[in-house]
Amino acid sequence: MKLRSLLIASLAGNAALLAWLALRPANPPVSVTPVALVAPTASTSLTATQANALKSGDPAQMKAAGVLAEVANILMAGRAYAKLQAMDQAQKKARIALPGYWRNSRYDQPPQTDEQRAAEEKASEEFNTAMERAFPGVVENEAAAERPFLSPAARAKLARIEKDYAEIEKEINSHTKSGVLLPSDTAKLKLLEEEKHRDIAAALSPAEFEELQLHDTNSETVQTIRSYYGDAIQSEADYRKIFALRKAYDDRYPFKGEADPTAREAAYVQLRSAILTVIGEENYAAFQRANDRSYKDLTAITQRLELPANTPDVVYAARDGYALQSQAINQNPSLTHAERRAQLTALGEKARADLLSRLGPEGAAVYTGHTEWLNLLKDGSAFSTNPKDAPDYSHAGTTIYRLSGPRPTPRPGN
Repeated sequence: MKLRSLLIASLAGNAALLAWLALRPANPPVSVTPVALVAPTASTSLTATQANALKSGDPAQMKAAGVLAEVANILMAGRAYAKLQAMDQAQKKARIALPGYWRNSRYDQPPQTDEQRAAEEKASEEFNTAMERAFPGVVENEAAAERPFLSPAARAKLARIEKDYAEIEKEINSHTKSGVLLPSDTAKLKLLEEEKHRDIAAALSPAEFEELQLHDTNSETVQTIRSYYGDAIQSEADYRKIFALRKAYDDRYPFKGEADPTAREAAYVQLRSAILTVIGEENYAAFQRANDRSYKDLTAITQRLELPANTPDVVYAARDGYALQSQAINQNPSLTHAERRAQLTALGEKARADLLSRLGPEGAAVYTGHTEWLNLLKDGSAFSTNPKDAPDYSHAGTTIYRLSGPRPTPRPGN
């Protein structure tokens, strides 16, 4: 949370400045008017009672001594922050004190006892409370900045639910001291997530819940859409269509091992085709090319060697041609496995010679050094550049898709 981070970063300095101004020696006297530390009185310097109250950090003493509530709250937040920092420094010192500075384990987070964990959680809670008291509205402003699509009432409901479930999840994870999640732990967490989902859906209106799902950066569906298609989606209307398509697929096949692979693959082919229809195949191809490292390399090689400006597009058109040729070889049922591999390897050699003539020795050396489609042909594998052939795990910038060979024709009598 950016706002909270900025406040934390400056809090220690602000609190220290206030404390220094408040607790300077009485000679020369400290004027209370410019810094407004305490309520104005006839006196122009801090009394011993006020100084002791500021040192104590006790809100009641500071209030009784006439220290302004705003100042007292900031000082209390500074003290809470200092307490958290002291705990963090203690952990760092404990790591530094371990023998064997060359050991990687020396820099791991040391295991905490239940008492240490409880103390840290308590200190964190005290700090959050102090921050909310010192900077009223910070929490709501943060929530509004992160979820402006929800009303204040909906944000408050959501915050309460998330806090409650975070505490339960923390309790479950606290029992996994070795860092190992047992199947029973995983089942509990899965059930907890499902219950949380239902509670949030019940607490929000259908429209609010839909907006939350569309904006939820922790959602696997949202993360997948951003990773696979990113800036290729040109409008919110298109994003909503794609989200509905992908969400239906994810809900039907939540876990890869729990469905028939053939049915899942067929459903994914339909999903991919439907999404590309929404985006537009030309738009998606341009997006993929813009994120393709190989195309960026070609552009840089063209500029460095002062080749014709259309060289990257010419090479990519040739690549697509070799893809189609590799698929024709791959789908030829009359070829044996060895013959198919030999023809694909020969096609790869032809492609390398073609690139050498187009890019020159140095350009070809740079481009072919890490070009996936050439390596696939070298290994005797066919490939595709059609996004519809992409597997379920491909990401933005992936433009080469390896194809498996056809199944052998059954022999008579088998």
